[in-house]
Amino acid sequence: RLIAFFGRVNLNYKDMAFLSASLRREGSTQFGENNKWGMFPAVSAGLDIDRWTDIAHVNTLKLRASYGITGALPPSSYLSQFLYGPTGSSFLYNGGYIPSYAPTQNDNPDLKWEKKAEFDIGLDFGLFNNRLTGSLDYYKRTTSDLLFNATVPVPPNPTDRKWMNIGTLENKGFEMVIAYDI
Repeated sequence: RLIAFFGRVNLNYKDMAFLSASLRREGSTQFGENNKWGMFPAVSAGLDIDRWTDIAHVNTLKLRASYGITGALPPSSYLSQFLYGPTGSSFLYNGGYIPSYAPTQNDNPDLKWEKKAEFDIGLDFGLFNNRLTGSLDYYKRTTSDLLFNATVPVPPNPTDRKWMNIGTLENKGFEMVIAYDI
């Protein structure tokens, strides 16, 4: 099951300055008993600079920035649960063969949301009656509590695999888009 609550506020000052903020609270039965819920905030702001200034041949000039956190669900259900599965062999019981079962997955009551936090700052522009347009962006994205099926020791665990939150991954860079209308 997945349930979410969402709230957002948008502010606009004279079509020159913009602010937006949101908060999302999500719950999922796919996570461990101790971490079924996650909070995911976001905020963004923008400034339409060309409304304040008059620069020759500049038709559009907007500065914007944003920061937000999102959560990712596991690749499948029951990853935080202790599971049994068939072993591929059977045993004789009461005159018939019965398939045997053994543990196939360790439980993890602390399995939680994988989170991606992203910061972005950008500039949008239009020049020469918007014939030349584009945007420049710098971003930094950090994914934490990565969901991973890790190898664990046996014993104390019944099997050698366990879904856990481990590791952090960081991406950052520049993006540029330029278009010219011939």
